Amino acid sequence: MADNKIDLASLKQSLRLLDTGDADVDAQTDAQLNGYIDAAKNYIVDAIDCPEGFLLSDDNFSIYQVAVLALAAAYYQNPVALTSGAVTPVDLVLKALIGQLRGRWYAAGGVDDGSVS
Repeated sequence: MADNKIDLASLKQSLRLLDTGDADVDAQTDAQLNGYIDAAKNYIVDAIDCPEGFLLSDDNFSIYQVAVLALAAAYYQNPVALTSGAVTPVDLVLKALIGQLRGRWYAAGGVDDGSVS
């Protein structure tokens, strides 16, 4: 497994966000974005019902990364959706990526309890 990680810099690049120059504002934004990354990772791991290590493998990482960045970006761009339950357009893309990863998990012998046989 290469250095497969999803980090703040990747999300900021995806969103085309630049630092403002105000350390306090940038620190608050970074903390918020890191929270969105963690929430997106947890959502996707739970939706697929597999260990994160499976998603970080070289074969699956690119799909997992796109899914996490898409969901974290949606959380950032649509903060009202986190509290009101409003539907956001990322849903169709995310469902397709989760479906693909779920298929790979089951094809690899994954079972509902998160283990590999």
